[in-house]
Amino acid sequence: MKKIIKVLLTYLTIQISVALVMMIIYIIVNNRDIETLSKDALLKVSLSAIVVADLITILYLVMWKLIPLKRNEFFTFFNIPNIFLVTIVTFGSIIIETFISQVCQLPNVIEMDIFLDVFGVIGAVILAPIMEEMIFRGIVLKTLLKTHSVWKSIVVSSLIFGFIHFNPAQSLTAFIIGLLLGWLYYKTKSLWAPIFVHFLNNFSSVYLMYEYPQLESQTLVQVSGGYLNLTFVLALSSLLAALGIYILNARINAKVRLEITPDRHDSFNLEQGK
Repeated sequence: MKKIIKVLLTYLTIQISVALVMMIIYIIVNNRDIETLSKDALLKVSLSAIVVADLITILYLVMWKLIPLKRNEFFTFFNIPNIFLVTIVTFGSIIIETFISQVCQLPNVIEMDIFLDVFGVIGAVILAPIMEEMIFRGIVLKTLLKTHSVWKSIVVSSLIFGFIHFNPAQSLTAFIIGLLLGWLYYKTKSLWAPIFVHFLNNFSSVYLMYEYPQLESQTLVQVSGGYLNLTFVLALSSLLAALGIYILNARINAKVRLEITPDRHDSFNLEQGK
């Protein structure tokens, strides 16, 4: 638990420190007072600070060897069937979590269209999936799994993941997707699968905001064209997500059994050599 607290405090310290330093540098270089800064200026500094802070955090985790990213694990998991299944599960989960979020009507204290800025896209779509999975699955969940049950560890790590977003609307959806990310990490014993799902989740959100900005002011009922259509969409999304998870789970279990079962040909040779 001490390791979790230490890493989270380090993460928050880096984020806050970089934001403050970059804000001070911007004010000094432009000879401005913070009260006179425009909203756009504050936005650009904040988003660029997030990118820099994420890069520093990733370097910190890698250089101190707190979390390894093994290239061979990437090629082991990512074949065409697995990518297809994970994509189906991800998009099904996105629709479900969006519906739950709209039903709960939690306040959104962040204007999500800020992520349409180039720094916002880099931070949200590329760096955040890597950095956040390193911390919340690679360290937080991995540490919890050593002393707690699987689902308790996944739920607690997802709650921490949701809370750390500091935005009620985002916290709920982050908790929901965190459950999927945690399960994927536990089953695959690799960060590559949750990183890929996290990337798909964030990329989809940014893409939809860019291509269909009107969706921000519409509910799923309006988007789908009525309650009957929405019911069908939710049922289909739930079915596809559940089916995808079932098949993916079966494939992962089969791969594990294959790895731990001695090859019959090798066993025969060993017996002959006795």
